[in-house]
Amino acid sequence: MTAHWKYYRGVQVEASSKIVSENSPTEASKLELSQLKLPKSWDDPPPLDDKLAKFILKVLSRFLYQMASQEDNNPHIQAGPIGREHSIHNINSQATWSPVIYDLVSEIFKNAGRVIFYISASNWDVVFTRIKNRIAFLAATDDEWPDTSELKLLECSDLNSKRLSMVLQG
Repeated sequence: MTAHWKYYRGVQVEASSKIVSENSPTEASKLELSQLKLPKSWDDPPPLDDKLAKFILKVLSRFLYQMASQEDNNPHIQAGPIGREHSIHNINSQATWSPVIYDLVSEIFKNAGRVIFYISASNWDVVFTRIKNRIAFLAATDDEWPDTSELKLLECSDLNSKRLSMVLQG
């Protein structure tokens, strides 16, 4: 997906440089100056089919659940290498997984997060709908320990100020 995104950006750059070469020298210099500015962030990639994006999110939510359940079940494991080292050497740790399994799940979560990042950039409406539905469910439930694993979508998503404000307002 990252390769596709880079390709898409390359096509956009080629198209804009073609426009520069086809315009008059005055217009071309203005366009060249505007292209010298660094973008605040990458442009969003072209959207995937909504059904495909929903399916990918459904599959990846299982990996989010695995990581969240491990973090919830083991208070000694915290995000980052410091927390992991602490949990490995803690004799009183009640870890349900060995350090090797935890490292594997962490690596899977990291790579799943990259895919979620891409999907949130290309199909924000699909990701936002899923987050909004989960928040609405959590607000309506009386369960003392509800499943909050899908909120990890926020951790992995391509959030900008507009998208974050949509989540906070929704």
